[in-house]
Amino acid sequence: MLDAAEKNGVRVMIELDRITDVGGIEANLELVKATMNHPAVIGYNMYDEPNAALFPVLGEQLRRIREIVGEDMLIMCNLFPNYASATQLGISGEKDGMTPYQQYIDRFMSEVGSDILSFDFYPFHTDTGKDSDKVKAMLTNFSDVALCAQKYGVPTWGFVQNSSWSGTRVPNDGELRCLSHFHMMFGWESY
Repeated sequence: MLDAAEKNGVRVMIELDRITDVGGIEANLELVKATMNHPAVIGYNMYDEPNAALFPVLGEQLRRIREIVGEDMLIMCNLFPNYASATQLGISGEKDGMTPYQQYIDRFMSEVGSDILSFDFYPFHTDTGKDSDKVKAMLTNFSDVALCAQKYGVPTWGFVQNSSWSGTRVPNDGELRCLSHFHMMFGWESY
């Protein structure tokens, strides 16, 4: 896959296996060692949508990956969007004037840190009557992430919904343009 990516000018972020404790780091480090010198690889996504309880483990994993690859590779986690439940986030209740979601992303950056602050938000569902509320929530999410990224001096990445799964729908051309413009408006560098 990496050779095909290189041949076609595609750069790749390797998604590491989800880990639940420090013992799981070793297998991910082996994957890093096996792929780090391939010209198509630009970095690693350590975890997709981690609970805050995993932040200490992810911080240790990031530190150990950095020891291997240095500062030239991107290392990130794709975080939950703001519609995740308190249980999913691992944060409950407001604190110091911050919503649970604002605490979640701020704790991630202070406890783990990464080269990119990334999340995905997919607002278009089969029940189109909820689209307006979902788009409003998405804009709040974009604002929270943009402010946190600014605080920690990192770029932001997001993903534009372009397909359908599990209760979502394929956005039409106007919706795709709208999502793309929202990403650009908030300064996302990749989407």
